[in-house]
Amino acid sequence: MNEDPIFYKKLSKLIREVIEEYHQQRINEAEFLKKAREYEETFLKGDRGNIPDQLIGNDTGIAIYNLVTDIFKDLLSDKLEVATELAVGIDGVIRSVVYQGGQLMVDWQNNLDMEGKIRIAVDDYIFDLKSKYDIELSFDAIDETVEEALKVAKIKFV
Repeated sequence: MNEDPIFYKKLSKLIREVIEEYHQQRINEAEFLKKAREYEETFLKGDRGNIPDQLIGNDTGIAIYNLVTDIFKDLLSDKLEVATELAVGIDGVIRSVVYQGGQLMVDWQNNLDMEGKIRIAVDDYIFDLKSKYDIELSFDAIDETVEEALKVAKIKFV
């Protein structure tokens, strides 16, 4: 679940809703089973839905994109190209820190210096993009994005 928390949160919400519909007898057993199988298929395939072409095949980028679109939903809902660039960029920044000479640094997740470098680099990248597009992003939302992206990276880059 921590690999892409927003995706799994949305999927979990859908599952709870279909269970509630069934309990309130708004759908019958056949419809309940059909929806349950659809959600199971979505989970097993990892189908994330409306993912930009630039992120297809990049699980880390997709997870970061989901984070960005959730954290900045009010600001970037009509600027999906900015959200995409933000996700691709954050993924690239993290990769540039955790990979040295094409090799993943061993045990980087437990290295506070590496974490600090990632935090600073991602923060700088977000501020650069903020200036480039002249968008207003709160410091709290930026900090949340940095922390959540770091959590995803610790799971994805092992």
